[in-house]
Amino acid sequence: MDSSLARRLFAAGAALGLGAAIVTALGPLKTGSDDAGVAARVGDGVVTTEALDRAMAALAQDKRNPVDDKERARVLDRLIDEEALVQRGIQLGLPESDLAVRKAIVDAMLQFAAAESAAKTPTDAELRAFYDSRPDLFRAEPALKLEAVVLPAYRMDAMTRIGAAVSKGAALTAAAAAEGGAPLPLPAAAIPRERIAGVAGPTVARIAESLKPGEVAGAAGDDGRLYIVRLAGAEPGARADFERVRGDVEEAWRRVENERAVDAYLAGLRRELRVRKAAP
Repeated sequence: MDSSLARRLFAAGAALGLGAAIVTALGPLKTGSDDAGVAARVGDGVVTTEALDRAMAALAQDKRNPVDDKERARVLDRLIDEEALVQRGIQLGLPESDLAVRKAIVDAMLQFAAAESAAKTPTDAELRAFYDSRPDLFRAEPALKLEAVVLPAYRMDAMTRIGAAVSKGAALTAAAAAEGGAPLPLPAAAIPRERIAGVAGPTVARIAESLKPGEVAGAAGDDGRLYIVRLAGAEPGARADFERVRGDVEEAWRRVENERAVDAYLAGLRRELRVRKAAP
């Protein structure tokens, strides 16, 4: 849409004094309604009394004084203008030619497809079943069992020899001692990932971040020394109790339900429209 046209439309809306609340209250305008439910006919479309009532309710929430028949007439005129613009935009092919319009339509249809599931309120049984079926969800970061040594200076040749010795079965501390290194005092128990930097320093934490069980890697610290770390093992993090994370469980449940609703809606559209792909 041309930016100057967009500015004129926004200016027209401001002049009518309706605000954004009316636009969001409209929803889709129905077509082919009985005259009893029609506030105005605009070409082949209509402005329904239901849409007009929703817009009036949104306007009333933003005003201190009661809305009157004059306000209702102004709102109806705005809805007529919107319907006329929508119809002309379709005639001009904006949904096909304007990427912003296409995106707005797609976003609106995705919200429409997910609207029914968004209105659902899950039961405790549904949430618990969802929680139980996803054992890795709502679990803390794994705790890591680390071995670490430090050499007085960064030496790539020493790093290479220590790595080779460990890969052949040598203990990391013994291989480091042969190069003048010393072990770092780490707890025998696994350390929660978020606590590694505080226990062993930022360099060790940075190295451990990229390791898989059994792997060895090294890096220079800010002090110029060579730090070498071996990941001896990992323990899964503790899982949060259901009651403590019930709100998070419901939020995740809603995301999944919305995705299912959208997928089902799209599958139905594809069947209805008989999608046919060109041969590769």
